[in-house]
Amino acid sequence: MSGDEDSKREMIKDHEFIRQKIVRQKLSAKQKLKGLLALICKAFIFGLIASVTFAVGNFWVKSRLEKPEETIPIMIPPDENEDISQESTTAKETEPIEEIVQSAIANNELDKSDYLMLQGVLKEAATQANRSIVTVNAVKTGTDWFDNTFIQSGKTAGILIAKTDAELLIMTRADAILTAEAIEITLSSDEVFKGTVKQTDSVTNLAVLSISASEIEKELLEEIQVISLGNSLMLNYGDPLIAIGNPTGVVFSFSYGSICNIRKNVQTLDGFMRIIDTDNRTESNSASYLINLEGELVGVVNNSYQSDESTEFTSAMAISDLKELIVKMSNGNKKAYMGIKGQDITESISEATGIPIGVYVQEAVEEGAAYQAGIQSGDIIAALGDKEVTTIKDFRNQLAAHTAGEVILVKVLRGGKEAYKEIVFEVTLEAK
Repeated sequence: MSGDEDSKREMIKDHEFIRQKIVRQKLSAKQKLKGLLALICKAFIFGLIASVTFAVGNFWVKSRLEKPEETIPIMIPPDENEDISQESTTAKETEPIEEIVQSAIANNELDKSDYLMLQGVLKEAATQANRSIVTVNAVKTGTDWFDNTFIQSGKTAGILIAKTDAELLIMTRADAILTAEAIEITLSSDEVFKGTVKQTDSVTNLAVLSISASEIEKELLEEIQVISLGNSLMLNYGDPLIAIGNPTGVVFSFSYGSICNIRKNVQTLDGFMRIIDTDNRTESNSASYLINLEGELVGVVNNSYQSDESTEFTSAMAISDLKELIVKMSNGNKKAYMGIKGQDITESISEATGIPIGVYVQEAVEEGAAYQAGIQSGDIIAALGDKEVTTIKDFRNQLAAHTAGEVILVKVLRGGKEAYKEIVFEVTLEAK
């Protein structure tokens, strides 16, 4: 046993170095500083990588999981009570207006205070409505004969028609901004903002412009006043109206007048429109808007609709007939046009002439969608798609459900030597 113990002791002695403790040499101050700097660099790099990873991951998660904020479309309900309006207008037309007025004057002595009160009511309505008027400055560059560049600008009036969390919408004349390279819009409070073209329509010469709400301070945005769109179907002869915008050629001017005539079925492209004739003073190419005494917009001046007999009067498109178009333009869409001028073939006309009931094509506008498809003057439009058409109103309402660029089937009845023949055309609707 003792021999074994002696051999173990000798073995342990031979490997004594295994039991020795290795002591790390102390670092110098310089080495400690280098280590600290290395640690800081590593921490910075790690933090940077972590931040980038988090940002990318957060973006990925949001783009995959979060639903994008939906833009609420502009909606304007159509006006009603058209039949009531027509009945009351007809009644007004047959009343002896001059006799009623003369009788009222004879039975009531008016003095200066009455006149001032009336003027005060008109002025108050115009002043309030002018808060919705803006100045639209269309800027473009040009060169003279010596190749010197100069800036041209043309100012006209616009009117605020809608306000959302995303933008302000302004209606103005399309021909005033079509060639502009930049658009500046000045509010009634004198703040100036960049405007962009939302949509245009050459048939009505209207444009809708936009100002981003993000560029406008919250307090100012809350104070901005948008015009209310009235019901022009309820207008009658003699109703007082105020022209605002730039009726005299100067923005924020206004003029007083009243309705002299209402033309209910003025032919336009693919339909008809009410035209309001007034004795308000307006310049021929001014961007002017008619409001009633409640401050509601009821007409948009467009003197191209003046009749030959009333060139001295102001003519305006009735706002009720424009609301469908304004909705489309405000949402960035073009109105779809087929390009015809037509009239109703009613049951009584059909019985008297033998022409089928439908929309008689008086003219297929040259280079228009209907013309390009092969529809001719004298054709009777009987259906759009699978929906029957019996009147211009049917035709216009059904066309409104389609979009520019869409291809629709149009059933036409074309007269022959013995009978009318049914032809179906493929028409690609166009934008104007």
